[in-house]
This record gives sequence, C-alpha cells and structure tokens, in this order.
Amino acid sequence: MKHFPKLTCLIALVFGAIAVSFPLQIMSAYNHQSAELFLALSKLSGLNFFLMAVSLLNMGLVLRLSPWLKLSVPLQLLLVAWNNTIVGYAGLNTSMGAAQAATLLFASFSSVFLFEPFRSLLREPNRRWWLTPARTKIHLSLVANAPLGLSFRSRTFDLSKEGLFIELDQQSIKEMFSALVPGTVLELRVKLNHLQVLPLRGCVVRHTPSRGRYPAGLGIQFVNLSSYQRRIIADLLDERIPVLSAA
Repeated sequence: MKHFPKLTCLIALVFGAIAVSFPLQIMSAYNHQSAELFLALSKLSGLNFFLMAVSLLNMGLVLRLSPWLKLSVPLQLLLVAWNNTIVGYAGLNTSMGAAQAATLLFASFSSVFLFEPFRSLLREPNRRWWLTPARTKIHLSLVANAPLGLSFRSRTFDLSKEGLFIELDQQSIKEMFSALVPGTVLELRVKLNHLQVLPLRGCVVRHTPSRGRYPAGLGIQFVNLSSYQRRIIADLLDERIPVLSAA
C-alpha cells in the first residue's frame, strides 16, 4: 500500500484548518455557540468565503501535488494579505501589527513549495509515487505494431490499471529506442492464454535502461480503454483469469 508523504499531509491539513478557522473566529468573537454556526457563517464576507474556497482547493491540490499550486498558492497569499489588511484597518479584535504578522506567517508557510523536494515533484509528475497505480509483476507474450510498419515481439514485465512495461533485450533497445520515441502509439496484442488475446492501444511514455530489478524496456500508458478491456485488466490483476506465462 502506498502512503502520502507525511509532510504533504501536514501541509494539506494546514490549508484545511485555514478554511475552518474563519467561522471559528467569528464564533469566538461574538460568543456564538455551536448551534449558532449558520448565524456565524452569515457574518462572513464574500472575500472570506472566497478565501475559504481557495484554501479547500489548495488542500486537495496539495494531496496530489498538482502543478496548479504554482498559481493557487500565490493567489491565496494575495487573498490572505488583502483580508488581513482589511481586518487590521477595521480593528476588529486585531491590530494592524498582528494582521501583518499573520500575513508574514502564511507567506513563510507557503514558501515550502519553493524548496526541494516539492519543486521537483511539481515539475515531474512521475515522481509522485503515491499516485502511481499499483503494479503486478506478470509475464505475458505480446506483439506490438508501431507506425511505419515496425513490429516486434516481446513480453510484459508488469501490469497496472493504467499501463504496462515491455521488456526489451539489448539488441532490441538499439533498434527500438530511436524509433519508439515518447508519444508513439502502439497497437498491442497481448496473449493471455491459449484461448484469449487482448488487443490494446498504448502510448510510449518512457524508455528505461536496466536498473535494479527492472529490465530495460518501454513504459506504456493505455489509451482509450473500453469497459471490456478495463474488466479484463482488473481480472488479470486480481488473478481471476488463467494466464500463460511467457518464458
């Protein structure tokens, strides 16, 4: 089972806490009871609601470390500064100095995205391991047909709901890597057993040299899977289909 990075979870919780803090501050300032939540919400401004919505949005984006954080976090920083300036001028239980300090605190908190490993994770989606579908090691014979009449036989190394990895030997690597650039679409025929062949369409997403337990080969992401194909892949992953393992 893959887990979220602990720091990512903590940052997401902070954004969630910021959203929740607005009605809580109103309830504290006006001595409202928990049963008076809707009364407290009625006293929030449009800016408060907008800031709450952006905070909740960022909470979700952080859990995926979406590149949209590059826009949404600066937007929230501007909204926080605007809101705190208004609060400071109004002097509602908060001085201007305290409001400015709160803005600086949020700015310092937001700066975490300027440092590694967050910058690299935002740049490189494939490094977000907790979002990668679980892979099952399975060896199935296949035939791959590429544009310009290129065709080759190989076998899968592993399989997931979203794609598979095709093994290539050293000679094939020299021949295939220059022709099968990332973005190339392959028509695959995967032999499940003596009776079943599963046709699939996949896009080359990466070339991988031999590394650790992984052989050299191609990372393939499925394209336009039908409901039938998804069901067969799910059955393969759950070992509900007898397969003929490729040597």
